[in-house]
Amino acid sequence: MTGKMLKFLVAAIAVAAIASGCSSTSEQAQDFASAIAKKFEGKSSARIPPNSKIVCAEQKSSSILICDASVSDWNKKGAIVWRWSPSSDTSIAPEHYKWFKCLSDVKPVKNATAILATASGGGVALIDIEKNKAVFYSHDSGNMHSACLLPDGNIVTASSDGDHICLFDIKNGCPSPENAKKTNYYLKFAHAVVWDKKREILWAMGLEEIAAFKYVQTPKPSLEKVDSIPLSGAAHNGHDLCAVQNCDLLFMTGKGLNIFDPAERKIHFVADIEKIKSISINEGTIIVMRADESWWSPSIRTAGSEMPPIGTLDGARFYKARWLLPDSFSEN
Repeated sequence: MTGKMLKFLVAAIAVAAIASGCSSTSEQAQDFASAIAKKFEGKSSARIPPNSKIVCAEQKSSSILICDASVSDWNKKGAIVWRWSPSSDTSIAPEHYKWFKCLSDVKPVKNATAILATASGGGVALIDIEKNKAVFYSHDSGNMHSACLLPDGNIVTASSDGDHICLFDIKNGCPSPENAKKTNYYLKFAHAVVWDKKREILWAMGLEEIAAFKYVQTPKPSLEKVDSIPLSGAAHNGHDLCAVQNCDLLFMTGKGLNIFDPAERKIHFVADIEKIKSISINEGTIIVMRADESWWSPSIRTAGSEMPPIGTLDGARFYKARWLLPDSFSEN
């Protein structure tokens, strides 16, 4: 077998493994991590799924953008199909606009009909896409990096300032954005939270660990830490934690890129790629936001040895980006 034929075979196996989904035995999780590594080692051949869109946190304008993934130049008219900013939302009080400075995460939720957004200014908002309006928003400490919906509609956020995750009790009423019912739980340099519906566990990632929390709904919503998986090497300094589409696995970014297997509670190395602020996959096509300048970039990129842009907006400061898809790992 020639070297060229071998490369083609490896690439074909990698694409098939990613596209067909995966299960969560340790061996299969490692095989999947190896397939993802091949995607980043080879020449990019990203296939844009039909009618797909990408939701982005854009910090320069304090805006959330939904962009047409089939258009690579997002400066073109019509390439940005939806936009939200605190100043355009009548439900956000003007004195609270500053909470949404430096938007940090944008997660499609509620079957991708809403976006759960966080900002380094300490703001969190649940935004209805059709109404282009926040149905809930509040504030915690600065450098809020992530949020997730719990099964009863309550929200958990992760903030590196103050080293904690925060449980917002929304279902029992929110007196006002300034006085939401909330409880903090320590997690050093907290950066990411994901609800695992299968195991009924909240995964929270910080500097040195992925912590597992049990969620107690009654008589008062609360979290109880039940496990901790240490982070070292390429997994240290955890940043983004997000579901792999159609898989019982999670992407992890930190000093490098890894796969977390929640069934085995093991971390599988993928690659020593730094400055990946977010990663997302859609039918085998991976997008990343890799910082080009400080912590931002005007481009969202795709997997490959050179990570070519899949979309660029001149002057933008993108921080995280996700495919606009339902999340079957967290939601029914």
